[in-house]
Amino acid sequence: MKMFYLNDASIRYSGQVTLTPEIISLATRVQELKSRIGLDLLKLCYTLYQIKQHLKDDYVPFCKEVFGFSESQIYKYPRIGEGVSRLPRQDDNSLDVRIIEQFSSEALLALSKADDNVIAEAAQRAGDGEKITASVAQDLLAVRNELIDRERDLARERAEKDELKSQALRKDEEVERLTRALNNTKARLEESETEVIALQQRQREIIANANKQPLVAVTEKAPDTHEAENLLDGLNSEISRAQSRREAVLAEVKKLERDLAEVNGRMATMKQAATSLDALKSDIDAILAKYTDVLLIQIRASIPQSKVVLDEYADKLRDLANHISE
Repeated sequence: MKMFYLNDASIRYSGQVTLTPEIISLATRVQELKSRIGLDLLKLCYTLYQIKQHLKDDYVPFCKEVFGFSESQIYKYPRIGEGVSRLPRQDDNSLDVRIIEQFSSEALLALSKADDNVIAEAAQRAGDGEKITASVAQDLLAVRNELIDRERDLARERAEKDELKSQALRKDEEVERLTRALNNTKARLEESETEVIALQQRQREIIANANKQPLVAVTEKAPDTHEAENLLDGLNSEISRAQSRREAVLAEVKKLERDLAEVNGRMATMKQAATSLDALKSDIDAILAKYTDVLLIQIRASIPQSKVVLDEYADKLRDLANHISE
């Protein structure tokens, strides 16, 4: 490709026709006028944007009556002007023509609602002399949107991990509480067992002492025998009450053991689910990083019969996505 320069304007031409100085001069003039028209159009769009800020709801009828613009121009031009308004200014706050003229109107239309980071990058590249076309603008927006999506995904992942940590902490606290209650209840059970054993030992001692009493007439009972019977009756009642308390404590122990086992089971399930979730995200991220859009396009273009296979796995991935989003 040949390059020709005249008055700082450049012409790229790859054809076979010999370009005379006169042709080069005329072509350069066309380039200059074309550039001036483009710049004037952007200034017009910016001015309309300013008018719209003042007129608000009266903007549309005003433009139809005063300028005779079409519906498309009325809505499109101020959006382009909004894109111009967001570009860096000169020190005196005037428009920086050097930057503006690097943008196509379609690029500014695409960037009119972009965030400040995209505008700043586009302006920097324009300042370095790069032409910002609609295609370049769309690429910048795509990269930014991908970054925003990734940041959103990371924020969601952090929130999910924080929630899992919070759940795990609550489960740990619940396990600690149940374990403490279980240990306390087991200590009470041990005390109840000791009480029953002591009462039963006392019962055996009284019976043994009663058996050592001397024989008396059948119609007569020794005073010590009456006392032993009274003691035994009282001990039997106390033993029954102690055994009931022991059974109640034992039932409480068993319930706490079941509760603790259930919590531990839920914790194990939750940890396994969290591990599986991390693995799923890693696997999907790895697939997306490896099989890019460009690579898949190349595969489809190079191997026509690959479409059947790719479509089949696209359906499978859609099924997976449906399951994930449920």
